[in-house]
Amino acid sequence: ACSMFDRHSSPLEDYLREKPPSRTLIGGVYGRFIRLVAPMPAGVDRPALPAEGAIEHWWECHYATATEHSNRYGDLYRSSYVLVFFLAGSALMAAILAFVVPPSLHVAVACVELAALLGIALLVGANQLYCWQERWIQYRLFAELCRKQRVLAPLGWTLPVRDIARLSTPDPPNQQGQPHEVQPAPRDAWVAWYFAANRRACPMPTGTLSGPVLSRVQAIGKHLVDEQLAYHQAREQRSELAARRLAHWGDLFFVVALAGVMLRIAMELLHVPALAVTLLGVVCSIAPTASATFLGIRAYAEFELLARQSARMQRTMADAARELDALTLDGPLASNDLGNALFGVTAAMLLDIDGWAQLFQVKAVEAG
Repeated sequence: ACSMFDRHSSPLEDYLREKPPSRTLIGGVYGRFIRLVAPMPAGVDRPALPAEGAIEHWWECHYATATEHSNRYGDLYRSSYVLVFFLAGSALMAAILAFVVPPSLHVAVACVELAALLGIALLVGANQLYCWQERWIQYRLFAELCRKQRVLAPLGWTLPVRDIARLSTPDPPNQQGQPHEVQPAPRDAWVAWYFAANRRACPMPTGTLSGPVLSRVQAIGKHLVDEQLAYHQAREQRSELAARRLAHWGDLFFVVALAGVMLRIAMELLHVPALAVTLLGVVCSIAPTASATFLGIRAYAEFELLARQSARMQRTMADAARELDALTLDGPLASNDLGNALFGVTAAMLLDIDGWAQLFQVKAVEAG
């Protein structure tokens, strides 16, 4: 999407030039909206496990930086599409009001409609120009790679190279024997490359893989699993609640419109004063717009799909927690058993984040 503006810098250069987040005009809109629709459950936040040693500090530093930038652009992107839905509804409502308000208010109503349309254009343009969606997804992918590698690196293990490369590899060419043009690297290819570069530059593990070293790695793994379990429990609850409430609000406004139309017909038959009929007509026109706005946000945010993904990940994390608890660290090849358990957890999380990225890469903010 950013290529339409002929950007000359690479996404990696953009990432390395990122500055600490600052307050923006639309920042926090999505957060406030989702807290209104589905408040955060109590007891979700877990204290971070402080990093120890050069290896943990290395990956924790990269994870924290990428997470900070990802959260910033995620807030901007999601706030923009929430505002686009509300502005589109406002523009439609203003267009409807233009047919019923006195002529002296036509200019004012037209200005409201124009302001809403200009707001949509600015939000869509800013999203495209500054790559809010692209940066949110790519920075989150890099942050998640670093978080998982922090668990594996002290054992000398690494995330599956093939799966990491697949995150940014274009679709394979067809098998028809036809010549193929050389395809340019996708814009998210820097994520796998930069992660691999940091993996090569990371300090090497030293000492023996036994005793306190294995206990520390097991503690890191348990903390990651517990954190993910709490996160997906909260996301499932909030996503289900948000989907349910937005659907209820949409249905409520639809019922208001339906009842209003029936009442308007009765008022026409009873020769009720025209002003009352006109006001009721405005309500009947605005209610479906509000209904479409809430249902549109619900469908665009994919709350139900996120809830199903989180339910699946909770089962995976629960199995991983039991496996880690059952490990004995004083037996032969204990480091290998621990590494296999943690490798399975991180591979499952990597598959989950890849599915999340694929879902939201097609959710570009558009004026239409």
